Amino acid sequence: MAQARETRDAAEALVAQGIDPNESKQEKKRTKEAAKGETFAKSGQAFLAKQRQEGKTKATLDKTE
Repeated sequence: MAQARETRDAAEALVAQGIDPNESKQEKKRTKEAAKGETFAKSGQAFLAKQRQEGKTKATLDKTE
């Protein structure tokens, strides 16, 4: 319950500064993901590599790519 109040208070403080709390949270998440180097492209490449390793047919791979 206390954590919920802290989260609410933090959101209210951001709103008071004219900042959208949800956008702020999403930006922090994007920054964290970028710092890890995890991008959609890398995730896609890893998925395709896994598909190839599993021996998917050329037709399946062509549809996926």
